[in-house]
Amino acid sequence: MVIYRVPAGLSILYPPSRCPHCLRKLAPRDNIPIIGWFLIRGKCRYCHTPVSWRYPAIETLTAFLFWCVAAYFGTSQPIITLGFYAAFLSWLLALSMIDIDTQTLPNSLTQSGLVVGFIYQGSLAFTNTGDRTNFAGHIINAVLGAVIGLCSLDIVLWLSMILIGIILVPIIVLEIICQRQILGGIKDILVTLLGKIWHNDAMGSADFRLMSMIGVWLGWHHILIVILLGSSLGVFLWLINKLMGKLGFTGKKLGLMSKLGLTGELGDFEKTPIPFGLLLAMASTVSLFFGNTIIDNYLPILRIYFIF
Repeated sequence: MVIYRVPAGLSILYPPSRCPHCLRKLAPRDNIPIIGWFLIRGKCRYCHTPVSWRYPAIETLTAFLFWCVAAYFGTSQPIITLGFYAAFLSWLLALSMIDIDTQTLPNSLTQSGLVVGFIYQGSLAFTNTGDRTNFAGHIINAVLGAVIGLCSLDIVLWLSMILIGIILVPIIVLEIICQRQILGGIKDILVTLLGKIWHNDAMGSADFRLMSMIGVWLGWHHILIVILLGSSLGVFLWLINKLMGKLGFTGKKLGLMSKLGLTGELGDFEKTPIPFGLLLAMASTVSLFFGNTIIDNYLPILRIYFIF
């Protein structure tokens, strides 16, 4: 409901669930997650218009994420904290699907997620530590996460341009000296990436707001993990898109990926924008479950590397 109604500017509270074609109110049994779609055999009970398979698919994915929260954290976290984790993943899932469909991240979702994130951080003072005097500390951590998250993508963009320039300049100098093309394929990729970063084609302003929301939920110390994972996944998918385009694959030929919005139209595969909000959401999910483990295992290594 959220994925369909929010981008359309509709209320998620009223009217009740209904068929978008005949506008008939759905029966209670039709609203049973996952099962309801099979009960109506994938068609509206009244006008027989097909109902997208994405409804049960997203409901199944949501149930799986909730199960992962319960299975992974178990009794190590209070029930209320598990509920907040489930809410955070629900927000990320809704934003991901909307980003795939519309290439937008609605302010209403990122802002409400930000507010609930602050509530979650405040609740930690009463659930995890039981020390109410630590309430201010959790709120400060949330504020730092919001601010650093908002600024982090800009910092990464500038650092990426500097790094690409450091790699690109020697290649160009060697080509001038040798008067022949050297590492042409790598140079083309680097120039393309540099152009996208310079023109800020890789992400929109909504991605910065999403990163701020993520920073509130996970804390400022998880921001680097989210950006590294999200960016790495983005580069990987971009390279696959470019390779598929060179090989002549199209969105039509890759049916499922096309329906998910991850491929282009005929002859336009390489130009397909990859929703960065989706990548950040996937990286945040990984960080929620394994972020602390990654920090504990790899942060000391990074400290040693920079010291020497």
